[in-house]
Amino acid sequence: MIKRLYFYSKVLFVRMLSPLAKYFSQLPRRLFLLDSFGAALTSLSLIIILRFYNDYFGMPASILYYLVTVGLIFFSYSTTCFLLLKKNLVSFIRLIGLGNLLYSSFSLVLIYYYFNTLTPLGVVYFFLEAIIVVVLAFIELKVANHLTEQEKSRRFQKM
Repeated sequence: MIKRLYFYSKVLFVRMLSPLAKYFSQLPRRLFLLDSFGAALTSLSLIIILRFYNDYFGMPASILYYLVTVGLIFFSYSTTCFLLLKKNLVSFIRLIGLGNLLYSSFSLVLIYYYFNTLTPLGVVYFFLEAIIVVVLAFIELKVANHLTEQEKSRRFQKM
């Protein structure tokens, strides 16, 4: 039963995200724009939580400062890539995709580690954020792989 549920969720996940990956494969610079928007939104929401609503979430303030800093670094990286890069985007897309996977993994570790101090709202918020970032990372890595395959096929055709 669990294997079947896993299989169907995986199929649904791939079917839903493949059109997005295809779209961003045609316009890969926009992926940096989407990522920078997401990082800015994450940082802003964490600043608001930190400043006004930390008691409702339960994550220690020192951890939130680190998460805000990482979000701002990702925002700066993605914005710089969007503004300055015109070609050879694959390694930069792959790097931000791997960074997003690390960020969401770290968020899940934080949920586990601070589970007793987090409120239910805090658990839901950080878990949903991790899921959204994993989805974005999946799209970024799929786009990077697709662009790599395109480049290989172009080189093969030139021979």
